[in-house]
Amino acid sequence: MKIENSTLEKYREFLKEPSFEDLLEILRDFPEPFRNDLLDCNINYWQKRLEELKENFENIAQKIINLSLEEQKLLEAIILKTYESTYKLIMKRLGFLLSLKKALNNQQIPLISIDEIKNISIVEVAYNLGLSLKPVGTDKYVSFCPFHEENHPSLTFFTNSSRFYCFGCHEKGDVIDLVMKIKKLSFKQALEYLSFLKGEKS
Repeated sequence: MKIENSTLEKYREFLKEPSFEDLLEILRDFPEPFRNDLLDCNINYWQKRLEELKENFENIAQKIINLSLEEQKLLEAIILKTYESTYKLIMKRLGFLLSLKKALNNQQIPLISIDEIKNISIVEVAYNLGLSLKPVGTDKYVSFCPFHEENHPSLTFFTNSSRFYCFGCHEKGDVIDLVMKIKKLSFKQALEYLSFLKGEKS
């Protein structure tokens, strides 16, 4: 089996600055005999992380039983918040990998139309990208802008048009632009990222 030089170069570039979403592009061209093994290895890793998380959570819950009721409530709130954020991260990774394995085994990437993608809630995508949003009125959200340093949130999301605009650095665009800029993806990679996100929400 011979791997093309262009493909090898793509692997080298991926290793210099690995991105979780870039797995999609890498695995599509990965030698088929090893593709599922690599995916299964990643899936098993995150499944073990999920099992460890549940076990650790149960152990911590047992240790706070002897504390006062007020202390228990406070610690339980912190533990639940930590558990929830870690659980979401693990499930996001697992969901992506399982969808990726299914798509690659079917020899197709489940892309949806650009019009459908542009109609995806830009607020949901912003949350998925890790931004902290605050509602303003009935049709706007604001967040600290990831594209420049600032002391007050100036990045504004308009739910009616599903677009964003920063009043500080003047970055603007639609949901595709947002993913491209924050994740540093190509247009094609951003479409694939949003397609998988749309599929997980369905």
